[in-house]
Amino acid sequence: MLCQSITNFYSELLQTTLEHYRQGCVKPIEITSEIYNNLAEQKLQTLIVTRLPLTDQRLIARFGSARYRGLIAARQGNLMAAERAFTEARVPLKLGKLSPAGSLLYKSLLEQSESYLDYRRGDFEQARNRTLEAIENDVVLEEEYRYEILFLHRIHLVHNLVRIDARCMCFKRAIELACQILSYLEGTSEVLPIPGYWGYERMASQSPELVAAMFAAVTSEVALILAGQNRQLVGDLFAVISAHMQLQANGISIPNRDSYSSAPTTVDRVPHSVTQGMFYPQKNRCNCHPRAHAWLLIKQAFVNKDFATFLERASDFLALGRADTPLLWYATVIDLVALCDELPIPDSDLVRQEVASEATTWENLPQKFFPLLGVCPKTEGA
Repeated sequence: MLCQSITNFYSELLQTTLEHYRQGCVKPIEITSEIYNNLAEQKLQTLIVTRLPLTDQRLIARFGSARYRGLIAARQGNLMAAERAFTEARVPLKLGKLSPAGSLLYKSLLEQSESYLDYRRGDFEQARNRTLEAIENDVVLEEEYRYEILFLHRIHLVHNLVRIDARCMCFKRAIELACQILSYLEGTSEVLPIPGYWGYERMASQSPELVAAMFAAVTSEVALILAGQNRQLVGDLFAVISAHMQLQANGISIPNRDSYSSAPTTVDRVPHSVTQGMFYPQKNRCNCHPRAHAWLLIKQAFVNKDFATFLERASDFLALGRADTPLLWYATVIDLVALCDELPIPDSDLVRQEVASEATTWENLPQKFFPLLGVCPKTEGA
């Protein structure tokens, strides 16, 4: 049992965190991933229209819809329909009428889409091989045809390799690769362990907003991998994260909720304030997403069982709402609920009850998160 003074201390922290959770819970989600995808699609269409011959444009326009149908069918679990659509989508490659550049580009996109079908089937080796082939095509297009626009697409494909490793339960390999991507995005590493040229000057020339969005997406993948794992495994995996990301117990944290922006930030490190709970990204981490990097420090405190620091940091993070990182917000709530299971104080029951009551209405909540929040997973048609 906790002594009364410690109980009161944690009770006050938990009450503050609960109040901030309530503030953040009513704030809307900002789906910046859709904005990112739209911008990427616009740039791709501009590339096709301005760089490829008219014959390529017509063939890609005619059969590109089949690729899209195949991807949607695979996402919906209709694998036979997806296979039929992808067979149709391969017609331009069989006709041999695409230009060399057009063939490489179309095949890269098709291999990426078909790899998802393999992923859904559980054929992870084939999914990985297709993804690596798409990366190779992108490298040729960048190096020989000067399609620099495909650089971020190549990193997105590496992110897909993280998902494949996680799905086949190669968790350490998935976390290792995810952290290598994050270190590369934020500028603390200049290479990735995937064939191709990764000179950091290419990353430096990219849109900071898009790089920050990718940083948040990969961090969310890390949160998804860690969620629901046993304590020992999470500890082992987070040791890998701490080593790669050079996380420190103090010095990086959450932006002031009044001045938060998802845009990249470069500021000097400032001391931690226990009363305000405000942290800032380290200097030179200019491309990282502030909230995503803040989540890593929140998770670190939880893994280290530094519950006071966890509550202080989580409090500010939750008050900001789901914003453009809903999965990280949900992952923080999951850890808050888990903490309540370990703190035998009256406020713990209140937190668990409120979360369980509200979580059923949350948007974009992964299925694996439902039981971790104390609610039953949604059923089809519900």
